[in-house]
Amino acid sequence: MVQIADGSSNKLSERGTLASQRERAEAVLASLLEAKAACEEHGNRMNRSDLYKTVTGRSALDGAITSTQRMIENLDRTLGKAALEVEVRAANLLLRQRTSGAAR
Repeated sequence: MVQIADGSSNKLSERGTLASQRERAEAVLASLLEAKAACEEHGNRMNRSDLYKTVTGRSALDGAITSTQRMIENLDRTLGKAALEVEVRAANLLLRQRTSGAAR
């Protein structure tokens, strides 16, 4: 974390971590989508249906894909909040510096 003048830390480091987690989640999502396509192709070639999908209406991979998409959406929201917090803290620091400089 990067320390700012008032001793509090900003979210720059956290944003970097969240951004890398988002990239990994995107890679997982791409892999899941590829696996789903491959499974469906294999099932079609073998003339077999997905029994889990037949019973539940969704394949196990559909659930994993949906879950990963939600995770990415949550990471996007969190990244947006962290960016806003960094901006607010920077503005507050700048305001404090200007007001303390004017008071001298």
